[in-house]
Amino acid sequence: MGKKDKKAGTLGTQQTVPGLFSDPRALRSFRWGVGLVFLGFFCLTRTDAIGSNWASWFSPLALVSGYFLIALSLFLPPVPPPTP
Repeated sequence: MGKKDKKAGTLGTQQTVPGLFSDPRALRSFRWGVGLVFLGFFCLTRTDAIGSNWASWFSPLALVSGYFLIALSLFLPPVPPPTP
């Protein structure tokens, strides 16, 4: 006699566990935030000591915006699934 397949009755009933970035909006804003932080640190290397060039005002703006988007992505509520 062969073994009975215990998984035969569970096809199509896969459950998803909500994770940190289960919402696509949260993942998108996290990626934009990380990108802005990297861009801000790259522009920070281009600043001059007096602070009179474009990188001197853009790098803090990019850094603060990036950190804000990262924090926002951690606290975004998940979107409810569509009802059929």
